[in-house]
Amino acid sequence: MGEYASVPVRDRRDRYDNMLLATLNNNPNFVSIFSIWKPNILDGMDASSIGRPGSTATGQYAMTYTRENGKIQVIKNPFLDEINEWINSPNALKDKVDHPISYKVDGNDVFVIRIGVPITRTTTDEVVGHLAILLDISAAQAAVTKTINDYIEISQMSIYSGNGFIMGNLRPERVGKMLTEVEALYGVYQKDANQAVLTANHSVVQAIRIL
Repeated sequence: MGEYASVPVRDRRDRYDNMLLATLNNNPNFVSIFSIWKPNILDGMDASSIGRPGSTATGQYAMTYTRENGKIQVIKNPFLDEINEWINSPNALKDKVDHPISYKVDGNDVFVIRIGVPITRTTTDEVVGHLAILLDISAAQAAVTKTINDYIEISQMSIYSGNGFIMGNLRPERVGKMLTEVEALYGVYQKDANQAVLTANHSVVQAIRIL
C-alpha cells in the first residue's frame, strides 16, 4: 500500500478495497480487516468521496470489511478515533498488537486479537495510514492440542498473551482465563511464571518447575 503513488489516482480506493476484500476472503480466521489513512493522503479526493462505502463523514478512507455477522460486509470502523490518534502520534511507526478480547462472531462468543501495522510512503517512510485485522485466536488452541498429540515428550503446553491471558492450553476450558486464576500446575512458582509472561523474561521461565 505504500506504493500508492504508482496507482492511478481514481483507481486507488477501488484497488485497495479489492485488496482488503480478497485478503479477508482468503483467511477464514480473520474476523475483520481495515485500512485507515490520514485525511486526503491516499488520493486527495476525500471531499468527493463523502457517502462512499468505506469512507468517513468527511470522506477519509477507512474501509472496513467484517464477517462478524456471518457474511462479509462493509461497516463503520469502530476504532476510527483511536487509530487516527495513533497514526498521528510518536508511536505511529510501531506495530500495534492488543491483548485478546471477547467478540461476537455470527452469534458465537470467540476471542480475537487486533494486529495492526503502519502504512508508510515507500519513498520517505512517512506514516500515511494503518492496516489491521481482528484475528480469531481459536487456531492457538488447535496448535496446542496438535503439538501435545504429536510429541510424546510434551505433556503440558500453554500459549499466553503478554498480560497472562490464556490463548491455548492442555485444558481447553482454561482459554479466556488468566494464568493467575487457573494455572495451579506452577505451584509456588505461579507468581514467577506470571511475571515471566508479563516481562517476557525467559531466564525466569527456565526456573519454573513444570509438573
